[in-house]
Amino acid sequence: MDDLTRIKGIGKATAAKLSEAGITTFAALAEADPARDDLGLSAAELSRLPDWSQQAHDIHWASGREDSNGNENASDAAPSSDEEPAAQDAAGEGAGNGSEGEAGTNDAAPQSDTVIIAQAGVGGGAGDSSPPETEKPAAAHPIEVLVVTGPKRGRRRASRSFGPSPVDVPIDELTEDEVAAIEGDPALSTRRETRPAT
Repeated sequence: MDDLTRIKGIGKATAAKLSEAGITTFAALAEADPARDDLGLSAAELSRLPDWSQQAHDIHWASGREDSNGNENASDAAPSSDEEPAAQDAAGEGAGNGSEGEAGTNDAAPQSDTVIIAQAGVGGGAGDSSPPETEKPAAAHPIEVLVVTGPKRGRRRASRSFGPSPVDVPIDELTEDEVAAIEGDPALSTRRETRPAT
């Protein structure tokens, strides 16, 4: 029996209804037919049954895959009886041919000329360092401005004077109270615009 409450949307009460209908495992829920009239589910629960079946299928499939991987790993980890004698034979041959192994080691040692050439190559690579990359300038962000137009006789708000010619005021230069005072003044005409940064 599986814990069907692991399915999102299924509580203990719904799980009990499914259990009474014989659905007690994820595999059974994955194959549940919404057309069955013996499930004892409400209309809302029946409408969600396809989603529950899909969730149950995913959980059941993932659980089966984990079990399969665990068995494969266990079989790979256990050495076979045929491999053990082969390893012992290889160890015996290595011990009996100690002199040949030493000769092979001497043959594998690099000649002094080869070492000098390799060191020269390393030194040359260090001297040919590539020039540092220049940093790209950061992209400029657009500026939000408050376009203010005042009366002909002029109007002063937030320590600024406004007349009939529109004035662009960057909003980040104003406090919230100053913005509220300018936009709330009936003698001033205001609108917000976004301008590209210069």
